Amino acid sequence: MTKLFIIGNGFDRAHGYKTSYDDFRDYMYKLAEGELDFNNGCPPVGEIIGGNHHSDFDTKKLARFLVYMIEETGWLIEGDEDERDKAWHNFEKALGKLNLSEAYDIENIYNYGDDGIDTEFDDKAINQGLQSINDISSVLRQLNVLFKNWVKQIEIDGEPKPDLYKLFHEDENSLFLSFNYTETLETVYDIPEERICYIHGRRNSDENLIIGYAPENERQFTKEDILNARLMSVDRDFFKNPEQHEWDNIDFFKKLIDVDEIYDYGWSIADNTVDEYYLNDITSYKNIKVFHLQEYGNKKKSGENESENDRAEHKLRKLKYKGKIIKSFGNAE
Repeated sequence: MTKLFIIGNGFDRAHGYKTSYDDFRDYMYKLAEGELDFNNGCPPVGEIIGGNHHSDFDTKKLARFLVYMIEETGWLIEGDEDERDKAWHNFEKALGKLNLSEAYDIENIYNYGDDGIDTEFDDKAINQGLQSINDISSVLRQLNVLFKNWVKQIEIDGEPKPDLYKLFHEDENSLFLSFNYTETLETVYDIPEERICYIHGRRNSDENLIIGYAPENERQFTKEDILNARLMSVDRDFFKNPEQHEWDNIDFFKKLIDVDEIYDYGWSIADNTVDEYYLNDITSYKNIKVFHLQEYGNKKKSGENESENDRAEHKLRKLKYKGKIIKSFGNAE
């Protein structure tokens, strides 16, 4: 018998750690020195890049630009929350809705006549446009840098939950698939590193952390030209490639063939579409007999007919999982 524990951000948050996207928003607001006035439009990219071009950035202006780009997506995301809140609560989804064309001045690239028709679009205009888009790309890539800086400063300490510690150590062959960037499992729960797969990277490494959205949500630009083709490639900087991430950790995933019991702690099955690939793949293993969901997910929110665990069960069944589902594992509160 081998257990697999799928660990999501709810795990760290249940231990009181400041790892939510709201906490990242607070970090970005601090760098930006306050909230933005959206009436002023998108902060100019040219003012962010310093004398050393793509390696020297004005941190305040960089943060203000990134905050603007993220929060401006809020009206495109479903929900009853404030638009800015929706953008941060759905941070990775927001990365798939960035209005990249707003970040550069189209009027300075296309030369329009009095009738509004493009009268000149030569190599110089194309090169100018490509340079502008390259600047945007360099600035957007700094989001990963700031995100990692934020994750690295989160304090991870405190005591483990006794029942959870016992469960984690019942079987020395238990495996842990972590979608978190922190080392809580190692430092708080004494789990050996070789039994953990940090599928999206870990904060105490030299590699970039993986943030982004599912490729199937790819946006299509309406104008087919060389500049929008380049914008599309910038857009792909935030694509998640789960197949590649799994292949990069293939030695770990090979071990899952022996797993017969899965525990989900803090990884929202019901609402997770960005990383659904892994759930689909894992539940395809024929040896899995039991899937445990967290106890706290049984609670129904006001105005909803189903609990989170009810919706999680529906998704598991939709993915053709035929084993037993238990909705009483642990308690995050």
